[in-house]
Amino acid sequence: MINPIKNIVQAGQNLNLLVEGSTIQGDLHAKGDVRIDGELRGNIHSTGRVALGPKSKVTGNVICQYADVGGLIQGNVEAAESLTLRAHCRINGDIKTARLVVEEGAQFSGGCSMQPAGVEKLRTVREA
Repeated sequence: MINPIKNIVQAGQNLNLLVEGSTIQGDLHAKGDVRIDGELRGNIHSTGRVALGPKSKVTGNVICQYADVGGLIQGNVEAAESLTLRAHCRINGDIKTARLVVEEGAQFSGGCSMQPAGVEKLRTVREA
């Protein structure tokens, strides 16, 4: 079976990668895409996509353009364009996005705010 999270990053783009078994404590500010398969204790600010693999764990907020979540987030998620919650993901926090895709089995506990893309630019671009 093809893992859809592995196909998130387009060829030729900048990619910041945290592999399974690795842990980072502190905030991550990226001018490109981020792929997390390990553990991050801190916030993620990205001008691009954030992909969280099925064994990933983030304790902090995620702010980006596009997010594809397959792991655990203990914090809020702001994805300016779209947020995809994969079947085994868990989010304990509020989510804010223009477009939301939820696969069967995904879980989130918190509030949800949706607004069409372009109406309100989330703080992603200003802060990253």
